[in-house]
Amino acid sequence: MSTIGKAANDRTLRWFLSFLFFILLFYFLSRDPLIVSHLNRVVALFQLRVTSLLLSLLGFVHEVKGAAILTPERRFVVAESCSGLFVFFLLEAAVLSFPASKWAKLEGIVGGAAALIGLNIFRIMMIVTLASRFPDTFGMLHIVVGQVVVIAGMMGFFLLWLGRAGRGGPMNYDLFKKGLFRAFLLFIGGYLLGYFLYGLFLKSSLGGMVSGLVQAHTYVVLNLSRELFDAFFQGYRVPSVRFNAGCLSSPMMVLFFGILTAWPCSWKKKVLIALGGFVPVFYIYHLVRALATAFSFLPGATKANNVIYNCYGQFVLAIVGMACCLSHQRSGGRWGAGRRWLSSILAGVAAGTVASLVGGKMTMGYVLPGVLKLIFHGSIEYYDPQMTIATMAYLQFFIYYFLVWSAPGEVAGKWVPAGVGSLVILPLVPVGVVVNEILGFSPHVGLLKLAVVGFPFLLHLMLSRWYRPENRLPVTADPQAIGGQYGDAP
Repeated sequence: MSTIGKAANDRTLRWFLSFLFFILLFYFLSRDPLIVSHLNRVVALFQLRVTSLLLSLLGFVHEVKGAAILTPERRFVVAESCSGLFVFFLLEAAVLSFPASKWAKLEGIVGGAAALIGLNIFRIMMIVTLASRFPDTFGMLHIVVGQVVVIAGMMGFFLLWLGRAGRGGPMNYDLFKKGLFRAFLLFIGGYLLGYFLYGLFLKSSLGGMVSGLVQAHTYVVLNLSRELFDAFFQGYRVPSVRFNAGCLSSPMMVLFFGILTAWPCSWKKKVLIALGGFVPVFYIYHLVRALATAFSFLPGATKANNVIYNCYGQFVLAIVGMACCLSHQRSGGRWGAGRRWLSSILAGVAAGTVASLVGGKMTMGYVLPGVLKLIFHGSIEYYDPQMTIATMAYLQFFIYYFLVWSAPGEVAGKWVPAGVGSLVILPLVPVGVVVNEILGFSPHVGLLKLAVVGFPFLLHLMLSRWYRPENRLPVTADPQAIGGQYGDAP
């Protein structure tokens, strides 16, 4: 036997003995009722609480009593055995016995625990939501589908970890290298911190003073405009504005903290912008919101059908997102002269407007009514808080096409991502409405609006990574050139 073959056999034997050792160790630990009962109880309770929180955000009617989730249809008990401790022990035995670095093993342990908990929460949510509407599916969901989801998910995680750790280092995702994961964590941390600080600001004397200035200046502008409207638009009266607590506490200000925290600049600059920019942003945002809302109330308009009143925050968030993308492209040197950059913006606005009108009309005028008629045998009053669903297709088509056509690159290379994106966005509204109506969801309006605006950006990021015309094989009519490129002589 060769030296190489003997070394490979020795490594295989060491791995097998190490795996056997950890399997036996975890087996004896699993026989200890004190350890297993405590771990199962803690994990199961945590999964129950997170599941209840997510169901509440989806607007799913339920309540938690002890270890059970109660719905109007039935009772679901989240048993301690649902923690998946046995699957976790198997995974960790395989991770610890694999010849990898300590950091890679630590990553496998922590990441495996997080993946298992996430899969279990998804499994519980799936069982509760589907079995509540379709009781006959409980056995199949609990015994077959749920187990397949957990086992397949954990096998996928282990294979992913194995492929990365086998190269001599921890899992080195592209998202980590690009800094996207770090930006995501910073955004979440900034959002939570901003939520706390924003509450303090609204209760402070400074918050009260700025809110008072917004109200006073709104009334000043409206009073000055009344004579102008009386002179040029006879019969039209500028509506009055009545402020309440919700008018001066927009969650967009919390997003301001989240975006600023994730922005790629020094912390010193972030702090200076937060201290010097928050109050002006708060003042301008709410003043423009109040004035735009007042002037948008045409005769006969109500709060229920006023787009500006219901969707102002969405529009601002979309504009900020598109401006950030343009700024990133500009700062990265992906555009040359300023005139070319401006022409790309105009092209994006034109393409977004056309796509919004055509795609939005097709979705809301033809696809959605056809799907509702096919499934529910007619039109229904579906869940549409603050016109979020009614404007969803129009807004998403505009954002996505703006991102595609304002990005640097040849025009010929933009048709494929534009077409693929259209095929993805077109069925979103019908699918969302059908799922909400069947499962009884009524998602939190703030999260729903954020998802509506954020999806086109995520879709553009994914498709731009998948389809890159500059990396495709150039077409040539010279067979010698083609043969030479692959090393095959004609």
